[in-house]
Amino acid sequence: MRTRFEGMGLRDAQELYREQVMALHPDNAETGDPEGCKTLNAEWQFFTAHIINDAFSRAEGERAGKTGDNSAEVFADILRQAVKFNVDVEIIGFWIYAFRSYEYREQLRALGFWFSAKHKAWIYSGSVKRRVRFSHTTDQNRAKWGSQTVASEWVEPEKIGA
Repeated sequence: MRTRFEGMGLRDAQELYREQVMALHPDNAETGDPEGCKTLNAEWQFFTAHIINDAFSRAEGERAGKTGDNSAEVFADILRQAVKFNVDVEIIGFWIYAFRSYEYREQLRALGFWFSAKHKAWIYSGSVKRRVRFSHTTDQNRAKWGSQTVASEWVEPEKIGA
């Protein structure tokens, strides 16, 4: 499926998505287009799933033999739910980190996140929190596994332009 976001980085694609959802949203009396908004949302879901699957695949190759949820679809669903909160969400390797997330701790816990005092973040890994022998910092994990910021102060599409 070709999308209007093809070849773009996440930040640029997110800006384009926000601009276009504001224009196409049915609440916009001048340019609102419900079908166009549905198409845009479908393209956005496809684009973000592709980014998530890429991050998942890279990390999975490094992670061979470790435990955890190896379903990219589950990972993507958790990520989509986490970005709805007003927190900084970052994919670091195979994990989803939620920073600045204290007020959403119960919702994150319900999604399967666990808190890491060392990283000062709620983390989703697809498995329960377990004691780890390594003492890597967040920056060391970013350097080793790669990272991508997914959301920072996410705005619900319904609230844009309201």
